Amino acid sequence: MEKIQHNRFSKVLVLLMAVMMVLTMMPNGMGGAAETAWAAEEISITFTYAKDNALVYGPIELKVHAGQAAEYGIGTASSSPTVLDAVVAAHKAKYGADFTAESAEDYVNDTLGKLFQETGYGGHILNGHYSPDYAPQAELKNGDVVDTFLYHNTYDDNYVAFYEDENIVREIQTTTSDMIELTAKSFNVMNAYGGETWEIRPALSLGTTDGNGNFTSKGIATDETGKATLSFDTEGTYILTANGGSTSIVPPWCKITVLKGMTEEEQKQCVANDKAALNVTYTDGDSVNLSTTGESGKTSIIWTSSNEQVVTPKGAVIKMPNAESVTLTATIKCGSATETKEFVLSIPALDEAGITERLEKGKRALLQVNALDPVEYTGLSGGGYPYESEIKDTNIVTKAQELVTAAAPGVTVSIVEVASGTEYIESNGGIVYASKDGTAEVKFKLSLGNHSDDVSVVGIKVPKHKESKTEAVKKLMDETTEEVVLNGQNAKEVKSTLKMPVGSTLGLVITWTSDNAAIEITRGANSSTGQLHKITRPALGEENAVVTLTATFDYSDTAKRIEFCDGGPMPANNTKTFTVTVPALTQDEVAAITEEVKAAVDSVPESGITAYDAAGKTDSKIPADLTGVITDLHLYDFDSKNEYRKNGIRLSWTSTNAAITVNTLRAKITRPIGSENATGKLTVTASKEGITASKSFDVVVLSTEAAALNADARIAIEKITDRYAKQSNAWWGDASYSTGTWWQIVAMGAYREKYNKDKLNDQQKQAIVDKTIASLANDIAKIGSSEATESSTINAIGNGVNLLSALGYDVENLTTINRSKLKAGSALKKMNLEGAKKGYFSTIAPYALIALQQGNYGSKVTEDSLISYLLSLQNSGGGWGYSGRFDVDTTAMILQGLATQRSNPEVEKAVQAGISKLAQSYAAKTKNTYGNANSDAVVILALAACGIDPSRDIRFMKNGASLVDGMLTYLNAKKDAFKLGARDNEMATQQAVLALIAADKICGTNTAVNIFDFKTTEKIPAVAASTGSITTPSTPTGDDITVKMSIQSDTGEFWMQNQSVTVPGDGATVYHAFTKACDAAGITYAGAENGYVRSMTKAGKTLAEFTNGKNSGWLYKVNNILPDVGLTNYSIKDGDSILWYYTNDWTKDPDAGKHFTPTDTKSDVTTSGASGSAITTAPTDVKVSEKTNADGTKETVAAVKVDSKHHDEIIKQAAENKSAEIVLEVSQTDSKGADNVQLTLDVVFVKNVADKTNADLTVNTENGKVTLNREALKTVLGAAKGTTLTLEVSKVAQPTEAQKKAAGANAYLFKLIVKSGGKSISDFNKGSAQVRLALPSALLDKKTAAIHIAEDGTIEQFAGKVLTIAGKKYYEFTTPHFSTFALVDADEAGLDVVDEQTADAKALTAKLTPIARSAKTAKKNFKVKLSLDKQDKEILNQLADAGYTVRYRFYRSTKKAAGYKAAVTKKTMTYTNTTGKQGTKYFYKVQIRVYDKNGKLAAKTALKQCRYACRSWTK
Repeated sequence: MEKIQHNRFSKVLVLLMAVMMVLTMMPNGMGGAAETAWAAEEISITFTYAKDNALVYGPIELKVHAGQAAEYGIGTASSSPTVLDAVVAAHKAKYGADFTAESAEDYVNDTLGKLFQETGYGGHILNGHYSPDYAPQAELKNGDVVDTFLYHNTYDDNYVAFYEDENIVREIQTTTSDMIELTAKSFNVMNAYGGETWEIRPALSLGTTDGNGNFTSKGIATDETGKATLSFDTEGTYILTANGGSTSIVPPWCKITVLKGMTEEEQKQCVANDKAALNVTYTDGDSVNLSTTGESGKTSIIWTSSNEQVVTPKGAVIKMPNAESVTLTATIKCGSATETKEFVLSIPALDEAGITERLEKGKRALLQVNALDPVEYTGLSGGGYPYESEIKDTNIVTKAQELVTAAAPGVTVSIVEVASGTEYIESNGGIVYASKDGTAEVKFKLSLGNHSDDVSVVGIKVPKHKESKTEAVKKLMDETTEEVVLNGQNAKEVKSTLKMPVGSTLGLVITWTSDNAAIEITRGANSSTGQLHKITRPALGEENAVVTLTATFDYSDTAKRIEFCDGGPMPANNTKTFTVTVPALTQDEVAAITEEVKAAVDSVPESGITAYDAAGKTDSKIPADLTGVITDLHLYDFDSKNEYRKNGIRLSWTSTNAAITVNTLRAKITRPIGSENATGKLTVTASKEGITASKSFDVVVLSTEAAALNADARIAIEKITDRYAKQSNAWWGDASYSTGTWWQIVAMGAYREKYNKDKLNDQQKQAIVDKTIASLANDIAKIGSSEATESSTINAIGNGVNLLSALGYDVENLTTINRSKLKAGSALKKMNLEGAKKGYFSTIAPYALIALQQGNYGSKVTEDSLISYLLSLQNSGGGWGYSGRFDVDTTAMILQGLATQRSNPEVEKAVQAGISKLAQSYAAKTKNTYGNANSDAVVILALAACGIDPSRDIRFMKNGASLVDGMLTYLNAKKDAFKLGARDNEMATQQAVLALIAADKICGTNTAVNIFDFKTTEKIPAVAASTGSITTPSTPTGDDITVKMSIQSDTGEFWMQNQSVTVPGDGATVYHAFTKACDAAGITYAGAENGYVRSMTKAGKTLAEFTNGKNSGWLYKVNNILPDVGLTNYSIKDGDSILWYYTNDWTKDPDAGKHFTPTDTKSDVTTSGASGSAITTAPTDVKVSEKTNADGTKETVAAVKVDSKHHDEIIKQAAENKSAEIVLEVSQTDSKGADNVQLTLDVVFVKNVADKTNADLTVNTENGKVTLNREALKTVLGAAKGTTLTLEVSKVAQPTEAQKKAAGANAYLFKLIVKSGGKSISDFNKGSAQVRLALPSALLDKKTAAIHIAEDGTIEQFAGKVLTIAGKKYYEFTTPHFSTFALVDADEAGLDVVDEQTADAKALTAKLTPIARSAKTAKKNFKVKLSLDKQDKEILNQLADAGYTVRYRFYRSTKKAAGYKAAVTKKTMTYTNTTGKQGTKYFYKVQIRVYDKNGKLAAKTALKQCRYACRSWTK
């Protein structure tokens, strides 16, 4: 596992206006854009690998590309080259053909816990500095340097680099006559997450490496300042490095290129001159100055001393009791020229005071507290020893001498007596480590010349003896006897299982090998027989097999890694052999075994091959249909009680079907692409003693096309939706959407989503909108008002929400015929649930629940209430129905509503029970249908919503035919309707066609399909143009009433003023008074009977809808109030005053305008939505001009500004409403497809947006938008140098050669720039921009990817997703920088589509801050609990809402920052540890693991994110 301290810093670059130009100038079809295939781009990097304090591989130059590791099965594919990709590339370079996808895991893993076949804790350094990312996430760029290593001592490991002039140096060019001076510096790797602390690194032995770990010392070490001066005699290229010895380092390296320097004669002359100039003088003192370079600076000087005890080669002087004469020899070197020069120094004797002082220093050294306490073995840490541990202290005199020599050179030590503790310290100083701790008192004599002094040291603590490696190995070897191994057999006749002990994974282990295949050592072990092995008797007539089994006794990799070995060195002999004989089979044995294996294989039933569920998670235990396989298979095996198994017979499976891969007892299915199925056999073989018998089963694996719905289903989908599409506008406008007809609309919306084709035209949609809004206006007024009608009211509003959402309309932004505003989603959440329950509500509630989830209506409380209500209705058998009985339709409909709530454990339990009940009911049927198309359809819809393929799930199949096939038996002969009984039935047809679309969408996948769910389809406002009805209102009756009628034209002139109109009062509406008054006045009109007056004409002047502009038309008020409904639906009473008036722009009308949500209009600043999530919208001014470039080409430039008069109003409205977003609207008609669009914003305005509001800034156009978040705004402002910010986007007319190569000649590329004060701003720190582009037609049916193409052609891919808004498809992604970018076909480009939702899940998971807590139970076990703060809990709720499942993996270690091993993965946040070693302190951490709907791991916390808990084991 790679160990790093993590403090991720995300550098994010952003767009603001960028896409504005793409959106406004990009042709809708993108017909001219080329479709380009992209290849993985390679970068060049330098790579090294170090372990045990030495450089063992590299530096080597490598070519690396994104996803290289995944190609060898290591980690997952990356979109950019990573450190892990480089690691795998290095392995391939080193091992060549031996390193394959099959063998890669034997060399390396994605955690760097294994590197170059070595295990441990791995790490990496990037460009000489700490890298906060793990290897799979650490991205690389061209020219990077990657240093990898295995930690030597974890917390003491230091990364070392050579420095020259305060910079890390990787290459130096020198000559054979020049000197190089380098400084070694290092920082502690594990502490670097808070910042690197570089320190000088003395005493490093320097040398060169050949790139494969062979070190050649240069005999030079860094001095106390970390410096070293060296030279090279021979031309060539060298890799200079250092050997850490016993210290823990990641070694430095530098490439040295040595050129020819001075001539040999010049070198000799230089040496001679420096020799002549060299002089050494000494009169007295503790040191003498010894220069290491000659006077010329071109020679090096190395010193030796004839008596290093008196004068060291570094010039330290240690006086002795007698005067000494010491000869110092200087070796002066330049290139190959060398001379020596000697200097004889006279060192005076140490005076009496000096001798006394030095003896005192020696005594003080021995009297330091615990200084003389002996240590039996080296390396004790946390209760164990490292594998490299050696015997340390064996004699107390030796230990005392080392202490004294360090403090008082020249003083010798001897023992006078051992005053006490002779059982621990012998008279000669030998140390005895006994069975218990002890103390001793020793009197020492310290001597210097003729002077001496005694010192007694009391309380020398001698620890008790600890078992050594030699003793532990001998003990285990003695326990592993031949009797134990033979397991009750004769060594000369071994026929059955032996017992091969394996030791302990936390200590000594026994590894077994065999020299004969008759006894094969297999992987694994068990508690009864130890090492698993397979005994194969020689065949009849062959010789008996003599087998030598060798047991090797050594410490486990775990014990070595966590330093949990015994002390001292390993013994010279740690192997033991056992010789046994495996006899050949006899004639009688062969006959008996042959008969037995044949009987065994004959007993294997075809029904024993069972199918996995559609998700591939669990074995359904239902016999598989081998004539049409689409899911993985579970293969039959004998259970432990089976007599054949007890007798040693084993089953194995193979396949001749190319679509089946057998992995033990699981047959992995890979369905063929295309139309041709894969055929072949599954063969089971029973074997014993090398004798086998087999039998086979024919298996057909269905192709992907075979898994698609059959031809009748596809024909039915097309014919039924075609029939609906041919219906007139009047038919759609007259439909009753509050009842069953709404299914037709949802079916058409679902068809569009699935097949990328909208069969409804705008007129049909408008008719639907008109009718639905008119109905909703009445129903919304009734919500919550009457228990008697509440159920039907909820049904009507819920159906309206679902059908409008299916068409891509925002149900919170509905405008009535009279221009008032409706919010259907918000209205629905106001339902009176208790009142609704009193009506027929159980099958209405699921669709109301679905409706509430079509948008963000703040309806969680209502949703939770509906869920609780539906759960309460479930009967004890798991289904739903009336009066406690089970009903197929009710159960299926309720499952449709609950399917999206399965992250709730109660709901999941209920859903699973409901599915089981439906399966039981289906199994009881004689045919593959529930008895009618309606029931079949709602069950199919429920199964698809729950992620079950109704055309393939084994639980819903009979005799090879599925439930879908069963429903198709009710299709009529024309294939354009479904029957109920003998006749075509519209309700059956509506539900069945929707079910077929859902079945087609889920077919062959494991992804849940809720066909009613359109929440990811972003919406547009819906505006009614009529009441949706073409029925002329009936004539009123009863007593007359009188009202006043006025009609005012566009100029303010009254065509009629306060005209009295009398009509019968019972059933009278505005329509009746209006038509009577106009008919009497000679005013003609159009559209009144439809509820909306399209035009009026008087005296030849016609004022119609749009006469004076796109927002002009007729409105009416009653008693000065603007109604919500059309004139045919507004009832009048005696004395009412009615005013009709013509408006030139209803959006600016004081009454109608307040409901207006702008789309593409130059209206003033407006704000809509609730406080905290409101959107403030403002228009822009656009001027287009033509520009001639330097190369003579012409381009059109659109200059875009926000009028300064709007600045204050934008800020005011955004602040008052706490707007989440400020939208600048740019009209496509204004920008006119310009080649270059430039948006200029005042810096002051942008600063006010950042400082005075909480809003992001968005630029919106007809074809998409881009949103700049607040962090980006702040960063832009910090970098701005002028008074304005200009955001420019332009088509790249002249791409670079690299871009052409990467994108192709016809690629559609855009360049995005931000400038201020003539300076480009390219670094946006933590900011980001969300970009949405209209998908070009060429990509509508393709997997789409958004990429950035750098100047050098390097490709960077963005995570994104496809959205459908009002039937139009867009691609949305978040970009980290301004760039040249393009939308491409991901398959052609060789790119994986990056799921933005998964990227979001990883980002959320990275923010978690888990804490492990521990407590001791009554039984002295440890209970470990995960603690989360409020923010963590909110993140987990967000993940759950997004459909993710969270699990908790608990880890344990004996070190707080290393060696963590997974103990268990649980659904709950607690774990009880019941085993441990007494006296051992254990550390615990918890990892949070996030799984998607398919059970695939999407994200997980790093262990470093979790604060550990610790506790010492006491039992």
